[in-house]
Amino acid sequence: RMRRFKKTAGFRSRLTRRGSGVYLPVAFWTGKLCGVAMNKISPHSALIYTMVIASAIDADMTDSELVRIGQLVERMPAFDEYDPDDLVADSEACAERLAGDDGVEAVIRSIGEALPPELRETAYAFACEIVAADRHANQEELRFLEVLADELKLDPLAVAAIQRGARARHMKL
Repeated sequence: RMRRFKKTAGFRSRLTRRGSGVYLPVAFWTGKLCGVAMNKISPHSALIYTMVIASAIDADMTDSELVRIGQLVERMPAFDEYDPDDLVADSEACAERLAGDDGVEAVIRSIGEALPPELRETAYAFACEIVAADRHANQEELRFLEVLADELKLDPLAVAAIQRGARARHMKL
């Protein structure tokens, strides 16, 4: 079973552990979800949720992962109609949903429901980019990618190609 996550009050620059909970980053928590509906998310939010979970699933959100999320939101055509100022609100909403009863499983299901078929491989590619950003994939991250690919009903050959492409883009000499 995958980990459960809790939100935190105040400013956190990265994922931290306190007691039995794992705290996701939130910037100047307002105590509300900034108007984001809890039951249905937009395709843009689903893409953000995918990247946040990919970064947080191993209980260590590295700077390279957080920077890569920002770069993808700024540069990728999938986010042309997305307001980058909503990134913090969407991350907070994701953290709130992760802290819910079903946790990661429920959020992954909502991602699958929110994404149209033409954005499913894109979401998986973004998750692979975040996992590859620190050039190390651990078991939690690999399991998340497996569950995500299954939920999004992706072709295994496409999954392998996307993973290999992400790994190749992050290689160093």
